[in-house]
Amino acid sequence: MKFRTKLFLGLLLIVIITNSIFLFLSYQYGKETVYKEVGSSALSIAAATAVLMNPEDIQKFNLDTSANSPLYKDLEKKLLEVRNANRRKDVYVNFIYSLFPDSNNPKVLRFAVDPEENIIDKTELGTVMKLKTESGQTIHVNYESPVVLPEFVEDIWGKWLTALYPIKDAQGKYIGNIRVDVDADSVNQRFHFLLFAGIAVFISTFLFAMFLGWLLFQWFNKPLLKITTALKNIAHGDLEQHLDIKTKDEFAEVGRVINEMTEGLRQRNMLQVSLTRFISHALAEKIVKSGELPQIFSERRKVTIMVCDIRNFTTISERIKPELVVDFLNHFFEKMIEAITSQHGILDKYLGDGFLAIFGSPDDDAYQEDHAIHAALKMREAMKSLNTDWAKILGTEIQIGIGINTGSAIVGNIGTDIHMEYTAIGDTVNLASRIENATKKLNTDILISEYTYIATDHTAFQFIELGEIAIKGRIHKVKVYTL
Repeated sequence: MKFRTKLFLGLLLIVIITNSIFLFLSYQYGKETVYKEVGSSALSIAAATAVLMNPEDIQKFNLDTSANSPLYKDLEKKLLEVRNANRRKDVYVNFIYSLFPDSNNPKVLRFAVDPEENIIDKTELGTVMKLKTESGQTIHVNYESPVVLPEFVEDIWGKWLTALYPIKDAQGKYIGNIRVDVDADSVNQRFHFLLFAGIAVFISTFLFAMFLGWLLFQWFNKPLLKITTALKNIAHGDLEQHLDIKTKDEFAEVGRVINEMTEGLRQRNMLQVSLTRFISHALAEKIVKSGELPQIFSERRKVTIMVCDIRNFTTISERIKPELVVDFLNHFFEKMIEAITSQHGILDKYLGDGFLAIFGSPDDDAYQEDHAIHAALKMREAMKSLNTDWAKILGTEIQIGIGINTGSAIVGNIGTDIHMEYTAIGDTVNLASRIENATKKLNTDILISEYTYIATDHTAFQFIELGEIAIKGRIHKVKVYTL
């Protein structure tokens, strides 16, 4: 994901997170405030109603009181007037009741008067009041003190915000309560209004953040686009890039650093190209990477050597112009070296119309044998393409011989302080050369020694054993394989 996109999304994410937190906290605070506000109104109505009640009448209520008695009817009328007077927009009283404590258990309240006209909604006198939450838990409160229940109460008629106010006699003794119920839905409507208002603010802020992010995106985009384009071109080898960022900020500083880096890479590349004309590519690369001339050193290590040669090229070159010979060899070496380097090998030296390559040095390679064989197969395929282009020009198809051998060799910088090269010497190298010479006799283009064969993944290649061959200068014969 691009930086400018991350910046844009990051800004939106910050806005979303902060607004979400703000919305959540605002909703929680608003919800609590609305609940307290409606609860306070309900409690005030209950308190005002309690003042209207005659304590002597309240004390007369018991389980034997008749709903048709003058006492009941008088209280019913008063409660009905209070209920109707308080069905307002700011607070809508759904139900109002008078309650009296149970004679045997003062902590239990019973309904006294319910002024509801609809018999279905009317609570029978003497019914025990049960305060349960939506989850069914019983709420315990002190009925002798004014209280707004901390959460909605649920019964068979619905969910309610409930306020209770005590009624006391002239001596201040607790004798009953007034209960006021406000529909929970009406309270929730206020909650929802707060939520919708918060969401509207959230959306507005989000849209503003998107617009601000777009402006920042445009501001960042131009210099970033220049920088990324230049870096991509540099990564693809174009070292002629030059950034001209006129802003007085970090982008201009980055542009200056990139220009300095490009100049350094250009000089380094020129140095490496110049060095490889006179010393091996591996040695030149080490010099460029370290920035110092290497010391003359050598070490014995396991390597896989490949020797390649064009068959009968001396005879072929005598029949064509020298310019064509050079042109062909340039194409030939380009294809062959490309196959070698793609498999972690390095070119050691050119041998006229052939060359010597090393696998497993200067860097260790646990799969050097497999890599050498893969490179040989790529070289075989490359020769098909070369013959398609050059067979008619040269008057014949070109054939090569490849010899591969693995073993211990002396590898390192060989030469003097005036001139040195990175190479490998020893019997392993000589044997690879002898094996390459045997390719013509055995009528194959690739020959692999038994020492290389032993270390390879036999399931990855289709080896063909050609038996043992005598090697000039060696007592014992060497078993060889082809592909």
